[in-house]
Amino acid sequence: MILYLSQLSVSLIGEELYIAAIFVLIFLLLSTFMRTKFSIWGASTISLLVFGLNHYAVYDGNLYQCIFVIGLAHAPSLYAWLKTQNLLIPMLAHILYDLILLFIILLFGI
Repeated sequence: MILYLSQLSVSLIGEELYIAAIFVLIFLLLSTFMRTKFSIWGASTISLLVFGLNHYAVYDGNLYQCIFVIGLAHAPSLYAWLKTQNLLIPMLAHILYDLILLFIILLFGI
């Protein structure tokens, strides 16, 4: 169980880094010809969509789940990072969220 939790933590941290990397690349590209506010919105939308679509095979091509449940559901994490300028905040929130879900599943056998 300890090994699983450590692997899960590394995976979740990797997801947050992936979203942040896509965001920064898209933001830099968009900011060359858009105002900052629009560049942030565009980079946020694109990075979350790309992240969600990367789960396409995992969720058997269910676009709704990929885009809305996985991709756009990470908007609060992205917002927390942008607001605090600290990537550790969404990383810890993501780990805590998944641990809570895991313990609920283990506790209730869902």
